[in-house]
Amino acid sequence: MISLAGKTALITGGSRGIGNAIAQRFAQEGTRCLLIGRNESSLQAACSDLPQATSSPLRHTFFQGEVGKAETWDGIVDKLSEEGISVDVLVNAAGVSQASLLVKTSPSEIEAILNMNLRSTVLGCRVIGKQMMKRARAERPSCSIINVSSVMAMRGGTGASVYAASKAGILGLTSALSQELGQFQVRVNALVPGYIETSMIESEY
Repeated sequence: MISLAGKTALITGGSRGIGNAIAQRFAQEGTRCLLIGRNESSLQAACSDLPQATSSPLRHTFFQGEVGKAETWDGIVDKLSEEGISVDVLVNAAGVSQASLLVKTSPSEIEAILNMNLRSTVLGCRVIGKQMMKRARAERPSCSIINVSSVMAMRGGTGASVYAASKAGILGLTSALSQELGQFQVRVNALVPGYIETSMIESEY
């Protein structure tokens, strides 16, 4: 089993739901977690709740911003560079759901779902993947990108057309990116969970 102790993980949607559960487990294994999200108070609370590895002086921290915007990721990369932080694991877990027929879903709602679920994942993989490639040439580390998709990507569902499309896009991205980055010792995989009792699901149902 690969040890996560001393590693650094960048996690979108890390203040709640699946992203937060992943952050909790990583922290338990001695990983430094960098959380990304929109709500500063939620991010602060999530960071404070993460167990701190006694063997590491590095503290968990967070970045506030819209992950569906390129400028957010550019700012994160600049901050990482300034502080000399190298990301070993990227987890794209940020997401929003849908509970409406496509014909009743407004263009702005469609854009919001695609931005949060798919665009954010593409942008994150692009900038952090580039950083991982540069490290591979110099250090030959083993890095990992984990994209959170959904079982809806494969079977769809009434009232979840745009959500299903966004999650299917993540599977296509993951498959292609695993081939592009594999030669640089970067593993790219997707999680395909079913329904999980999270605040996002509770808000819809």
